[in-house]
Amino acid sequence: FELLIIDSESTDGTLDLIKKYASNILTATGPKGKLSARHLAIQQAKGEVIVSVDADSFYSVNWLHLMLRHFKDSDVVGVSSPRLQMFPDTFHWLPVAFSDSLFRSMRGSNSAFRKSAYEQSGGFNLNINQLDVGRMFWEEELLFQRRLRQLGKVIYDFQAPIFTSNRRWLNKKHQEEVRRGLRF
Repeated sequence: FELLIIDSESTDGTLDLIKKYASNILTATGPKGKLSARHLAIQQAKGEVIVSVDADSFYSVNWLHLMLRHFKDSDVVGVSSPRLQMFPDTFHWLPVAFSDSLFRSMRGSNSAFRKSAYEQSGGFNLNINQLDVGRMFWEEELLFQRRLRQLGKVIYDFQAPIFTSNRRWLNKKHQEEVRRGLRF
């Protein structure tokens, strides 16, 4: 396993925290945004399978095994799984978005794919406005998956859910920054 940390000019103290755990931190250049950072990590990666996670999500101890087991089949080019979120008033874990269950989209917070398939598909379109939440969703979670499906099997594994924080929905400052295009 290889851990790649990409900083996309974060200003929230994340970089200071990460420096405690990793010494090799790369800085994303080019268009500002998550896709540029992930693209740099994919380019630098030495492995065959890329696993993508987010800092605000929680993964079970066997999540990685559940995701990677599918790559024993050489026709599999991508894997994703449901994202669940705790809603404080109900104390129930629910799908983050209806699209998670309906479209079985390939979430950046919980996906794995072959590096060769990423390259063959043309990778992420880095020319989109990466601070536009809608454009990011379409590119990262739907269009990329569609391109992967043209190359092989994309698995949606219901047995490997992740749990994500509700910070994006409860934090008014975060919501305002997203609305103004300052963050995704």
